[in-house]
Amino acid sequence: MTAGSSAAPARAGKVAPAGNGGGASPAAVVTVAALPADAVVVGRVEGAYGVRGAMRIEPFNDPRDSVLLKARRWYLTGPASRQKGPSGTDGPVAPGAAGRQASPSRFPVVVEVSRCRVHGAGLVATVSGIDVKESADALRGCEIAVSRADFPPPESGEYYWVDLVGCVVVTPDGVPLGVVEAVDDHGAHPLLRLRAEDGGARLIPFVDAHVPDVDVVGRRIVADWDPAF
Repeated sequence: MTAGSSAAPARAGKVAPAGNGGGASPAAVVTVAALPADAVVVGRVEGAYGVRGAMRIEPFNDPRDSVLLKARRWYLTGPASRQKGPSGTDGPVAPGAAGRQASPSRFPVVVEVSRCRVHGAGLVATVSGIDVKESADALRGCEIAVSRADFPPPESGEYYWVDLVGCVVVTPDGVPLGVVEAVDDHGAHPLLRLRAEDGGARLIPFVDAHVPDVDVVGRRIVADWDPAF
């Protein structure tokens, strides 16, 4: 049994070029009224990579496992970084703008990713409609969300952490232990952080020895754990 981060099962991701693979199109950067109801924040834009609009991405988990390697539709939220326009005045540079000053960008925006790959401790992505360094830098600090529906399916015995949050946890005898509030990972193995009925907290290692059954669809997890602890 393995649990990945909120946005990646615990397996190595592969670079998966997709999309049209052609030149950038400004029409591919579109303002949307709101994020999808199932959106999950999985990373952050760190700034430009090179001079042709590629972006450095900080994933919120191991980059090799990031869902961003395969998801081709990203939602960017947050204010654009302030850039110097050609007149020397401060102004946000809209995605796709070749360094020109633009009216304030509106967020969230949805972008189509043509390529994303692992680069060191992060990722490098090429996005349609963002083809110059200034446009990529204008998005520095924006958080990246992906629809849960766009996550690749986990392999057998693997679970996305976001799917575990909210599950009821019981002992094999049906004694309630609490509800999963979060999944913590401090290196050795993930920990289910529960909120018990009495308001107390409980941590249970998410390993086969303690968690023999996970029913994500039924929102129920069986844990072989002493209710006194």
